[in-house]
Amino acid sequence: MKRYIAERAHRFGFHSDGKPRGWLRRLLINRQKRRLRSVGRLIALDAEGSVRPAFAPWLATQAVLIGQRLPGREETRYAARIRAVAASGRLGAVRSVGIVSTPHTRFVAGTIATALAGTRLACRLYDAPPEAEHDLYIVLCPQMFDRLPPLERTILFQMEQVRASQWVTPAYLSTLAAGLAVLDYSLDNIAALIEHGLPLKQLYHVPIEPPAMPATPPPPGGQTIDVLFYGASNDRRRRYFEALRSHVELRVVTEVFGDDLYRLLRSAKVVVNVHYYEGALLETTRLSEALSFGARVVSEQGVDQADQGAFEDRVDFVPTGDIDAFVARTLAVLAQENRPDKAEPPRPVAETVRGSRFGVLRALHGVGALTLDELDAASAGIALPSDRVVLAFPEHIARFRFAETNRLAGAAVFPCLRHIDGWKGCAESYKFIARRALGAGTTRLTVYEDDAAFAPGTADRLAAVERYLDGLGGAWDVFSGLLSDLRPDFAVSHVEERDGERFIHVDTVIGAVFAIYNASALGLLAAFEFEGEDPARHTIDRYLERRGLRCITTAVPVAGHAAALDSTLWPATNERLETMIEASLRRLEAKAAAFKRAAAPGTADTFG
Repeated sequence: MKRYIAERAHRFGFHSDGKPRGWLRRLLINRQKRRLRSVGRLIALDAEGSVRPAFAPWLATQAVLIGQRLPGREETRYAARIRAVAASGRLGAVRSVGIVSTPHTRFVAGTIATALAGTRLACRLYDAPPEAEHDLYIVLCPQMFDRLPPLERTILFQMEQVRASQWVTPAYLSTLAAGLAVLDYSLDNIAALIEHGLPLKQLYHVPIEPPAMPATPPPPGGQTIDVLFYGASNDRRRRYFEALRSHVELRVVTEVFGDDLYRLLRSAKVVVNVHYYEGALLETTRLSEALSFGARVVSEQGVDQADQGAFEDRVDFVPTGDIDAFVARTLAVLAQENRPDKAEPPRPVAETVRGSRFGVLRALHGVGALTLDELDAASAGIALPSDRVVLAFPEHIARFRFAETNRLAGAAVFPCLRHIDGWKGCAESYKFIARRALGAGTTRLTVYEDDAAFAPGTADRLAAVERYLDGLGGAWDVFSGLLSDLRPDFAVSHVEERDGERFIHVDTVIGAVFAIYNASALGLLAAFEFEGEDPARHTIDRYLERRGLRCITTAVPVAGHAAALDSTLWPATNERLETMIEASLRRLEAKAAAFKRAAAPGTADTFG
């Protein structure tokens, strides 16, 4: 009977092709505004903004019409699968990790093991999927193995060049999709995997970067190999080899791994890196491995060179395809290495939040295998990159590129922490950086998000803001560059003109697109705890809103949202959020004007 009623109800609302009948479409959509009505959102979307199954066949084709960023079917399914795993408590109970790698990728496996050394997770390395039982597995290059551990307990590290490799087949992509999570060293690969249909929520960027310092000194007999290449050979590479052999003694080795390879790397003065493919990504594993043994490296540039800043000062790069320039650079570097007074090895480089170790820990936290406290403890030696931090998701490629291109002077990117519920990952990111800032003795921290847009002249305006804050003697908590959703009952306590800016003091803060946090506010962020599961009430900015903070803003916002970008937290474009922001700014302007009218000359300020 229940099934009969459900079928009749569905036929009443939908045609046989899944399209809602006219009366339901009129109820759902405001055609003039080309948006879902409020009631339409309640009917067609669930509390997290995902499309309800009954509406998915039709609504998925209407994203542009209704101004919504709608999760795809794969993303929705993956989110449901991970929530079920989290609810089981299995990941929080992980104690043992099996790391499976081919001989080619043992260096990366070692990097992962080093990252785990500071956690409660005991790991063991394998050259093939083990018979031994582990709570969690990390498998590098899964396509190389005939069998894999249970995929529901396996994180897969994808190391192929997705746009070029013959290994990237439908079967391989299906294997990746079945994994607990997918790690990738390349942002370009992540973009390609999303194009192939993998859900963004499943993907984690884990860069392979050079070590802080060479791992071992040269052998007792010194470096006896002038120039070394290791890896597979093809016609493209052989053209480089022939040109190099006309000038230097080149040693080419293939299918050499482990200790045998490491002996060669210790003995090599120069290691050369030549692409296997035209238009290749940078082979960061080979570069990092060679650098870890103290070799100088000459390499072709990769198509993703803009993402490889960590190598710029450690590797001699040559334009791709220019064999003559490659030979010339190799000869010059070899001559430097043969000089009696050759340069000292590079000094240790501090680890950063953009490095491999933090990338591994961030992914394990994102899937739920590490708590925030455990992530904090395991990465204790990694400092914030600056007292101006840009919160950005590397996996959200468009937003990440925008953040990199539009960084303010002195600002550095912090890769946001991840959670299957985006608003929780956002909150934990703020808590993490506040803890790290306070631990370093920072008393003022600027944080802005990756879709913050700045008008020309922002640097001068921020200098005026900093001067104003300096003059307050610490009697403030937060400066907000954009109060995006002020509640109607907020109060203005002071309005002041200074350096061409109108500074407005209010009793609340909402929105986090751009803010400067005093030590008092950093303390509140560091103490944040989730008080519930309602994203309308329990986000980090709603938490601050309820604390009655002494907030200062400017009549003209310092920052705005980049309208062309989608929100990473909510199922709406930034363009749609502008309506909410405009209403908030009108409330601010009206209350500031009312305060000025009510403040007679000589009236004492209420801001303290």
